[in-house]
Amino acid sequence: MAVMVALIGFLFGAIIGSFLNVVILRTHTKRSLGGHSHCMTCGKRLSPIELVPVFSYLALLGRCRFCGARISARYILVELIAGGIFAYIFTLALTPLLMVVHLVFLSLLLVVFVYDIEHLIIPDEYVLALVPFAFLLGVAALPAVSFLTVGQLCIGAILSFTFLGGLWKLSQGRWIGLGDAKLSVPLALAVGMMHTFGLIVFAFWIGAVLSVALLCATKLLARGQKRLRFFRTPLTMKAEVPFAPFLIGSFLIVYYGHADVFQVTDSALAYVLSFFS
Repeated sequence: MAVMVALIGFLFGAIIGSFLNVVILRTHTKRSLGGHSHCMTCGKRLSPIELVPVFSYLALLGRCRFCGARISARYILVELIAGGIFAYIFTLALTPLLMVVHLVFLSLLLVVFVYDIEHLIIPDEYVLALVPFAFLLGVAALPAVSFLTVGQLCIGAILSFTFLGGLWKLSQGRWIGLGDAKLSVPLALAVGMMHTFGLIVFAFWIGAVLSVALLCATKLLARGQKRLRFFRTPLTMKAEVPFAPFLIGSFLIVYYGHADVFQVTDSALAYVLSFFS
């Protein structure tokens, strides 16, 4: 039964993922979300059979049926990730209302994740849309709802924005973007004040590990090239790297993985010290 529920969730999520691709593609382009889809190279209008999530991309081998131009792998990746998200949420013991809140929140985060990678900017409208759903997630996770506990959610959000916003102001945007500080508000609302510190620390840890790994890959795999491209951005020590994916990854670890930064730190220290004992 659980497998069937997960499969239904995946299929439904893949369909939503196809729509999210349209949202990502047409945001800030003045194009309606209701317009017909077409090949970005030859402009040929796509038929319904070419718009089947996941299947169409695989059947066409990632190329346009008319002109043979390559179709970005982003389309199938978003559909697969959205399918995985829905499959996971569908298997949780949640009320219908809370399930919808989780799905909408995670779908918006997926849009922000991809959009920031492609454009190095986080649209304000998506951050604002995240706030009410984040608040509901934060309240749902509280052991008891009261003025004090709800106030703590807001305090955590304020602290996260103050810290990251301070880094943005201090560095004049070189270390972190203002959009990242804004995005931390709904994420901190969802995890609560007690986990806001872990949310920020894990984000910087993830960013540091991935950045170092990619820089090492530049040295090992460039094969004579001066630099290795990180998506569309040439990766160097001074390259501008999107921070939203690290914040979102940190949120998933803290909220859904129930990771505690202090426990992780203690375990890591104990593991290191074991070599010297």
